[in-house]
Amino acid sequence: MAGAGLVVLGSCNSNGSTTGEGAAPIATTASEGATEVTFCSVYATLPSDTPESYVGSPEHLADIERLLDASPPAIAGEVESYRIYVASGNITADPASKDTENFPVLVRQAVEGIQAYASSTC
Repeated sequence: MAGAGLVVLGSCNSNGSTTGEGAAPIATTASEGATEVTFCSVYATLPSDTPESYVGSPEHLADIERLLDASPPAIAGEVESYRIYVASGNITADPASKDTENFPVLVRQAVEGIQAYASSTC
């Protein structure tokens, strides 16, 4: 099953219901030297379509961490919130856990924020 949207942020989308609670976006310090240019250069390397097996995988987490390292302060909190969720183990072999619609509301908002930032900046 292919995911919609950006690979690092994308998950396999379906018409699932929203479940779970999310933590507020995390305040984090951006990596030294991270700029819109560094963010966009990493964002551009991420595949736009992903298999279900990628969502929540170690490779997925590594891609999010690369994006976080390249994130300026304006977006670093959202990327960190998404990284924490993916690292939490809440994405499992159950296909429903890979659907964006089933992510906690605040995680979905972080994903949408990252996508909007990339859309307007990159």
